[in-house]
Amino acid sequence: MLKTISVVLGLSLTATTSVHAQTYICKFRGGGTNGTISPEVLVEFDGKGGAQITDRLSKHHGRSPVQAKFVQDNGKQMRVRWRLEDVVSSKGQKATLEWSLVYKKKRNRAHLTFNAFGYPNTETGNGSCALQK
Repeated sequence: MLKTISVVLGLSLTATTSVHAQTYICKFRGGGTNGTISPEVLVEFDGKGGAQITDRLSKHHGRSPVQAKFVQDNGKQMRVRWRLEDVVSSKGQKATLEWSLVYKKKRNRAHLTFNAFGYPNTETGNGSCALQK
């Protein structure tokens, strides 16, 4: 009985997260009011359960690639969340910026959400992703 449970548990964990090194390029429409939704986001899975993300703002602030805070990649969807901390705007305001990307593979639809902690800014963009390698 214990062997059966551990085998089933192992299979279910394997099915929820991919461990293959692969890269997605996601393209989005709707750049947000301050360009917070990048027109292109690069998501690189490292094959060890982690991912690095490159987008316009992380490049602009010299912080790309950014290590993902949350990663999920399975047969149905790919999800990542990343954050830039202590970003200073041109007006001298400091904020922590966070993005969440959800890509539904069968529909080839991606949704990107942006949030600036401590500010009422929430921006979204829609698009699609393509697997590169």
